Amino acid sequence: GFDDKYLGYQQNSLYLMNIDGSHSHAISQNFDRNIQNIKWGNKGKGLYFQYDDKGDTKLSYISTLGKISTITQNLGGLSLGRPYNDGSFSVSANGRYAYTLGQTDHPADLSSGINGKDKRLTKLNEDLFSHKILGQVEEIWYKKPSS
Repeated sequence: GFDDKYLGYQQNSLYLMNIDGSHSHAISQNFDRNIQNIKWGNKGKGLYFQYDDKGDTKLSYISTLGKISTITQNLGGLSLGRPYNDGSFSVSANGRYAYTLGQTDHPADLSSGINGKDKRLTKLNEDLFSHKILGQVEEIWYKKPSS
């Protein structure tokens, strides 16, 4: 939800409330990223979500008290032209998660993990790259000009 009404940019927040609509309260008020793709955890004590942080899409968990922990990163989209953008995930009842793993130099594959130990499950685009030599992808950061 959004609390601000007259700003050009609005940061979304995650709210919880009782089933009757009472006791509405934000649990992500101290998190400075937009929360997307929200899914309840199996035991109802928190929610899984993804967010973008400095060009990387991450999967995280937020407890109903607002404590956030990162589960994994490098979620990637299914577009061949923009493999690093977006992504999707699913979490099972035992806490194992599956997600589209994407990198700037490779389209998405399926990956799975539990307790922070991830494993790439597919190599769907191996035939696309097996006979090509790709250029090296380099991350560059620039400092803003001093004002």
